[in-house]
Amino acid sequence: MPYGVVLDRIAIPGNHGQSDRNDWVGNWAMDHDGWQGTLSITALTDVDVVFWKLTKVTAEYTAANGVISSVTGYLDLNNPQCLCLTIAFPGNSQPFTIYKFSWETDNAAGTTVWSGTTYGVRLHKIA
Repeated sequence: MPYGVVLDRIAIPGNHGQSDRNDWVGNWAMDHDGWQGTLSITALTDVDVVFWKLTKVTAEYTAANGVISSVTGYLDLNNPQCLCLTIAFPGNSQPFTIYKFSWETDNAAGTTVWSGTTYGVRLHKIA
């Protein structure tokens, strides 16, 4: 089962503890390839879809310049540590796959794709 990882030259802050799916709810400082903003996840909702359940994510993204973009997403059915989302940036929608750390309740990391190139993304929960 994949998990997030972040490499840094300085200590990365983190609150030790076993995380669960509800730890996704809150405000996350987000950095993807130097683009910084805040991902605000307000709710996780279980939805019945034909023969399975889907956990829908209600969220929005606020860029460092204050521009707000809508977010669609869901938790992976087989791994609630995995958040799959798309941010509708002005002029471009961008997919993200993010894995929450299993023994820290406030860190996550993953990837995004822009123009066919994969980039890193990291999140740190701020509220």
